Amino acid sequence: MGSPVYQPPGNPPPYGGTPPPFGTPQPFTPGPPPRRSKLPALLLVLLGVVVVFVVLFAVLITVLDDEDDPAVTIPQQQPQQQSSAPADTPVSGGFDSTYAGTWRGEVNQIKPTVSTYVVTVVIQQNSTTGQITYENAPGAASNWSCSGTVEFLHHTPGADYKSVVRENITSKNNAKCDTYSYNVLFPKPDNTGALTDGMFIKNYFDESVADADDDHNAIGELIRQS
Repeated sequence: MGSPVYQPPGNPPPYGGTPPPFGTPQPFTPGPPPRRSKLPALLLVLLGVVVVFVVLFAVLITVLDDEDDPAVTIPQQQPQQQSSAPADTPVSGGFDSTYAGTWRGEVNQIKPTVSTYVVTVVIQQNSTTGQITYENAPGAASNWSCSGTVEFLHHTPGADYKSVVRENITSKNNAKCDTYSYNVLFPKPDNTGALTDGMFIKNYFDESVADADDDHNAIGELIRQS
């Protein structure tokens, strides 16, 4: 008996035939673009608002501060020319008859150091300038002297019988007298023109202090000699 012949299944597709189509491809349609987040733009807007607010607040504070504290203009000081002599000048009129004569007496200095010396003042009536001499008191350890002029400036504001004079020492002999200072001279109110008349003298470093006739450096009474 011969071998059975293999039979393929029924209605097989023919070998080598064309496979059935898979279908018609669909055309490509692009989708919507991806959505971008609005957060960065919103942050920029908020930052701009904050900056504007800070600027307006600073301007407001500046305006309020200017209203509370008005501006003050400080004048610039101009350089001044230095002079060895005071700038004031004697006024017309000069010394009246109550100052005329030669006056001499001891003066007690209380600052800057304490000492006693003899002062002589010579004044001519109606003159604006007199002479003044300083010398050591009798019995002093050494001999010294200073001399110069006194110039009539004006009466003190508080009393017209007191005269402010500017002293200018032009000669110094073994002494360290101040070249410039101010004195207040005033004759005693009960003077009669006799040799017993007296005139007080006060010494100051500054004219304004002499005008006030207070806080003197030295004081003494001079007695008329002629």
